[in-house]
Amino acid sequence: MTMIINLKNQAGKWYTELARMIDAMQIKGRLKPEEAHCLLDIIDLVVVQKDLEFLRLLEEFTQREGNPETHEIEEIVKATLISTNLKQSESKEQVTEVIGELIRERTRILDNQQEDNDGYLV
Repeated sequence: MTMIINLKNQAGKWYTELARMIDAMQIKGRLKPEEAHCLLDIIDLVVVQKDLEFLRLLEEFTQREGNPETHEIEEIVKATLISTNLKQSESKEQVTEVIGELIRERTRILDNQQEDNDGYLV
């Protein structure tokens, strides 16, 4: 019984700690208010609501480092997330679709560059 209670409280603890970190970064000027708000919405989706589709999308985006050729796509993803109310299901569904397409394009660019680089190493 104690283990079940601890697991239920763990998400709340993660959310609280992440929210504190975001707040501290905003106070120090490392995050703009709209960026902080967006991050809080994201951790709510991932940690509290356990939106696995959105988590998968974020993992796909962050697993590979971009480069100058993908910078514009990364900025569009960031601007899209910041400007969207992720608490509205229609908005979240639309942004998930748009960001998914952007990530696929970014991955295609990175894969093509990797293939080109691999060709030079042979």
